[in-house]
Amino acid sequence: MRQFINRNSNDPIFFIGTRAELIKVAPVITRLTQSGIPIKLLWAGLHADAALGVDKFERVSQYSLRRSKKDQDSIFSICVWFLKNLIDVITYGLAARVSRHGPKVVVVHGDTLCTVLGSLFAKASGAKLMHIEAGVRSGKFWLPFPEEISRRFVSRLTDLNFAPGEKESQNLIRHRGDVVNTVHNTSRDALSLLVNDLQFGDDGYLVVTLHRAELLSNKKKFAEVVQKIVELSRNYPVKWFVGNHERNALSSMGLLESVTQSEIQLFERSSHAEFVKTLIRAHCVITDSHGLQAECNDSGIPVIVHRSETEYSNPDNSPCVLTNWKVAVFDDFLFNLRKGDEPRGIRSKVVAAEIISQRIALEVSGI
Repeated sequence: MRQFINRNSNDPIFFIGTRAELIKVAPVITRLTQSGIPIKLLWAGLHADAALGVDKFERVSQYSLRRSKKDQDSIFSICVWFLKNLIDVITYGLAARVSRHGPKVVVVHGDTLCTVLGSLFAKASGAKLMHIEAGVRSGKFWLPFPEEISRRFVSRLTDLNFAPGEKESQNLIRHRGDVVNTVHNTSRDALSLLVNDLQFGDDGYLVVTLHRAELLSNKKKFAEVVQKIVELSRNYPVKWFVGNHERNALSSMGLLESVTQSEIQLFERSSHAEFVKTLIRAHCVITDSHGLQAECNDSGIPVIVHRSETEYSNPDNSPCVLTNWKVAVFDDFLFNLRKGDEPRGIRSKVVAAEIISQRIALEVSGI
């Protein structure tokens, strides 16, 4: 970080700390570097350094706030990680402010704790704060936790909001900063690049990802959905993608044996590009991930969102249902889902990354 402060310049800084954030900002970074603007990527490390893969970018300098060999995947480890990094971002931000190399533009994404840290770093260093995927709201202050609190906090600090739609833009009317409507989320740009040479289809299997702490820490809810997926595996091939956190939850609750003895295929987490190859041939997706929900909505893939709320709109009316924790919803949705009924593929023009990169380039050129 000392090297980062001493070598800073007017180059935009992307403050990122998770795989999902990096995937979604990648199209923006690529467009900026292709237009000749060098980028600095400041990695916060909520996910392991191995998630970075910065070598795929040109003209990107990588710096680490705190290196990590593994994901922070428990509530305790995340809290410790956040407190340590909170001290660092304020300390390094203030040091950057008083140096003659202080940053001018800091870009954050989404609603994670990394977004909060990046915003505080921008304010401490005196930089202009730009927020991609701004204005998303659930309407409930505490749900989902901590995402909704993160969004509302960051919106009070942001100088330039990139909102992924009209609804999200309207949510920011009473907040500070300019608002730019990017029409859709940058996840659509990222997905569009990956599926350009792939063929969408329906091979009849279900894809499952369940990772949120609110589900994995609730034994009753988690046991219910695991039992439902085991039941579904008797009628559908099931590809369930699990990380260490999910596998540990299955094991600690005595659920792993019933899963491994069923017809379910367990897969380790793979790269996003490899996962997408499986995703676009799925009959239906079962997930508690808002990011994956958005990708399914963008590409017409039916999705069951196993949560009590969802903040993301579905402007193309792709097949999608919110369960509100009721596993009986799975059966009704799948029963009414007919193979091949819905068109698949990116359904509208991809423009978000282009809008964002052009505005960032304009802001940088004006410094």
